[in-house]
Amino acid sequence: MKKLHELRVPSCVRFLLSVLPLLALAHLAPAEQDGAKVLFDFEKDALGEGWTAGGDLRASREPAVGEGASGQALRLAAGGSGGVYTKPAGVPADWNEFSHVTFRACPVLAAGDAPVVMEVQVLEGDGRTRFWRKIELARGGWQSVEVRLAAMRWSAGRVPQWDAVSRLGFYLRSKGEVWIDDVAVRPAGPRAAQWSPKELALLAFGADKAGKTRPVANNDLLLLSDAPELDADKLAAHLARVAQAVYADFPQAGARRAPVGLLVFADRKEYQDFTLRLANELASQATAPKSDGYTLQGIATSYYHPQAGTLRPTYTHEYVHALLGRTLRLQNSGEWLQEGLAVRYQLRFHPQANVGEIIRQGLGDANFRLPLATLCNGRSVPMNRYWQAMTVADMLLGHERYSKRVPALLEAISKAGSTDLGPHLQPVLETSWEHLEADWRLWCEKKYQERNR
Repeated sequence: MKKLHELRVPSCVRFLLSVLPLLALAHLAPAEQDGAKVLFDFEKDALGEGWTAGGDLRASREPAVGEGASGQALRLAAGGSGGVYTKPAGVPADWNEFSHVTFRACPVLAAGDAPVVMEVQVLEGDGRTRFWRKIELARGGWQSVEVRLAAMRWSAGRVPQWDAVSRLGFYLRSKGEVWIDDVAVRPAGPRAAQWSPKELALLAFGADKAGKTRPVANNDLLLLSDAPELDADKLAAHLARVAQAVYADFPQAGARRAPVGLLVFADRKEYQDFTLRLANELASQATAPKSDGYTLQGIATSYYHPQAGTLRPTYTHEYVHALLGRTLRLQNSGEWLQEGLAVRYQLRFHPQANVGEIIRQGLGDANFRLPLATLCNGRSVPMNRYWQAMTVADMLLGHERYSKRVPALLEAISKAGSTDLGPHLQPVLETSWEHLEADWRLWCEKKYQERNR
C-alpha cells in the first residue's frame, strides 16, 4: 500500500459534502445529538481526572465563550504541536456499533488566519495504534463536526481494531487555539463502524450502478462487482476455501474472522479511479495503482480480465492481504510477511509452473536474492523478490524448528507494530541471521529440487 498524502479540502467542497446525503464524513453541520451517546460535556469532572496532555499544548476546562456557547468546554491552546487524550479506559471499549464520533468545535481565528488543523484520534491502550482523521476548521464560531468512523485512517504499525480502542484524543498540528464541547458517539447497530455494503457499492460504482450490484457475503467476505462476466458465487466459494486455508495455518486468525471487502471492477480505469476516490474519502491522496490488484485500508480491489476469468490469481492475492489485515492485524505495506503469505496462498490455489526455476535461479546467484536481514527488515519488498518472501514465510510455517514459534512471533510483531524480524530472532525464534539463512537455503533446496520442476 502506498503512502497516503494529505489533502486540503477546499471550503466549497466541504459545503457540498455537508449537503449531500452521500457519505458525509467529516463535514461541518448543524448540531445533532438525537440518539447520540454523550461521552464528554466537560460540565462536572476536573480535566485532570480523565485527560492527559502532551506536546506543546495547554488544555483547560473553562466557561465556554462565543455565540451559542453554554456551560463549560475544553480549551486547547497549542504553541506548536500537541494533543490531549483520555486516560486508558476513558471511553467505551468497543466502538463497532458506533457510526460517527461528533463534537462541537470553536476555533479562535482572526481575519486572514490560516485554518486550525487538528486530528480526532481513537486509540488503543498503547497510545500508538489508532484511527485518526484530519480536520480543518477554516471559520470561527461554534460549529458541529461529525466524523464517519469508517472514514478514519489507520496509523502505521499493526492494524487498529474498533473493539480494542480505549482512548480518545484531539491533536493540534501547529500553533492555534480551539474549544471543544459535547463529544458524543452515534450508535447505529452491528458493524456500524465499517462501510456498509450500500455505502461501499455507492463509493465504488456510483449511484447508477450501485443499486444494480448484488453483494455476495459470508462470514469472511463481502464481494461487490459490476463486471457482468464475473461469476460472483463461484469466486465467493473459492475464497471461502482460501480463508479456511489461512485459518488452518493461523488458528488465532479464525477467532477474529469478519467479512473483508473485495471489489472487482468491470475495467481497469474504474479500478484505478476507486483508489483515488477512497483516498479522498479518507481526507488523503493516493496515486492510481499500476498493479493488477491493490488493497487499501482492508479493502481489496482488482478488475475483471476476460483471459483470467472468475478465478483470477490476483483476486486471491489481494483477498489474502485484506484477510491478514483483519484477522492478524498485519498492515499491508508491501513488506515480506504480508507479501510472502499472499504469494504463498496464491500459488497454493493457482500453481505456477516456473516457480521452482525462479527459486533455483535465486539460490544460485546472489544478484537474484537479498540477504534475509534486508528482506525481512519490515520495509517494502521489491516485486522481483516476492518469491523469496514467500519461501521464508513457507519455511517458518513448515519447518519443525520454527513452526511452533509462529504464534509467539506474530504476537511480538503485533506488539512492536513492525514485521522487522531482527528484534525477534533470538528472543522468539531462538536463532541468528546466519542460522536462519542456512535453514532457509536448505529448505528451498529440498522443496524445489530439479526433479520438482
